[in-house]
Amino acid sequence: MSGAKYDVFVSYSKSDLPFARRLTDALQARGVRVWYDEGQLRIGDAVLRSIEQALERSRYFVLVISPEYVSNQWANFEMGVALSRDATSDTERIIPIYVRSVDRSALPPRIANIHAVDASGQSAEQIASDLASIVVGDKRKQKS
Repeated sequence: MSGAKYDVFVSYSKSDLPFARRLTDALQARGVRVWYDEGQLRIGDAVLRSIEQALERSRYFVLVISPEYVSNQWANFEMGVALSRDATSDTERIIPIYVRSVDRSALPPRIANIHAVDASGQSAEQIASDLASIVVGDKRKQKS
């Protein structure tokens, strides 16, 4: 997507904030432009509008999935937008990361069937390194 402001939009449940924060910090340390609501939203911002704009301006969608994520209204909204945006793209742009075991039948089939990252036994830094190589590599291809 040309004109993207962010490389990655990170969607997570508040219960997974510590992991999301470590992942985001590690991605940013690798030069990846990341949007996630902590630190991005300011007092007085229209939350829904800010999130919609960030979703529209992001090339990839990282979904930090846990049982709490699956039952979270905001997370489901963000996942729905990611699915609709991904449907109009010629390449997969959604990257699910399972931080805890989830009944995948509770997820939309398109999400449940994407090859995902299993975060058990991996640090956020290891995952960020793998994600950064995908995102940065894709950015280089777009420029050439």
